Amino acid sequence: MPKTTYTRNDLNKIFSDTSPRTLRSWIDIGMVEWAGERKDGRGVHRLFAEWNLYQIGIVIRLASLHFPLSFIRTLMEDHFMGREHGEPKIVNKIDKILIIATRGRGLSDLAYFTELCSEEDMNLKLTDILTKYRLHHKADGEPVKLERRGPKPPSPSSITIINLPDIADRIRYLIEKAEPKK
Repeated sequence: MPKTTYTRNDLNKIFSDTSPRTLRSWIDIGMVEWAGERKDGRGVHRLFAEWNLYQIGIVIRLASLHFPLSFIRTLMEDHFMGREHGEPKIVNKIDKILIIATRGRGLSDLAYFTELCSEEDMNLKLTDILTKYRLHHKADGEPVKLERRGPKPPSPSSITIINLPDIADRIRYLIEKAEPKK
């Protein structure tokens, strides 16, 4: 049975492929929230709930795609941190697909927009994006190329799709794997 709260030591075991220093810095700069604190004779220790681990999973995924930390932090604050209707925001969004459209040559440019949608609505959202910016995709093997048709408003230069349910499944797997065997 999984624990209900996790310490930083637990995080280091669960996310063993990410350095403890990186995890600590993400927490310290506010990219990931914590659920509570525990005081003992050695100081105050942060405690994390499963939904905090989902936040870490999203940050890891975005960092692996080389999005700048400033962008990741803004995205986390806008969509996955804080509370809505008394619950952590992420609880109601972890079953969604995240679409990020960026513009410019480098990922250091700001995102053109971000969109959360259900898996069923994803194709409709992508079609809307392509239609709005008068783009069509032309597959010449790998990868898919976006090309312009006629005059258009400034458009995204790349579209990234993040499957949040896959991240949640991966986190649950990592939690089980890190649990001591009885």
